[in-house]
Amino acid sequence: MYQDYYQYLQWLQMCIQAQEKRIATLEATLQKLTEEVKQFKEKPAVHVDKIEYKFDQLKVETLEGTLNIGLNPSDLSGIEDFSVQNQSLNTPLSPKTQMQRSMKIEKAFIGI
Repeated sequence: MYQDYYQYLQWLQMCIQAQEKRIATLEATLQKLTEEVKQFKEKPAVHVDKIEYKFDQLKVETLEGTLNIGLNPSDLSGIEDFSVQNQSLNTPLSPKTQMQRSMKIEKAFIGI
């Protein structure tokens, strides 16, 4: 009978120790977060006023240079010709037919 009480007390002591460790960890985390919040409050807030761009007042006399979109100039050495032949595009459905199908599907879906 005393053996059962002893085991129960050991288990209870282990639970209390585990809770104490968890509380210590949570207290350390809370202290760290409190310090971070204090640092954020001490920093001055950034305020940006309204920025207005008046492009109509710009005067461009010459436009020089190269505009590369999606490519670096150093990558251009390994690229061959990018030219595309001006060919007609063959699609299985004309845009008008495709639009009519879409409208029929929408009407059917709304009518459900």
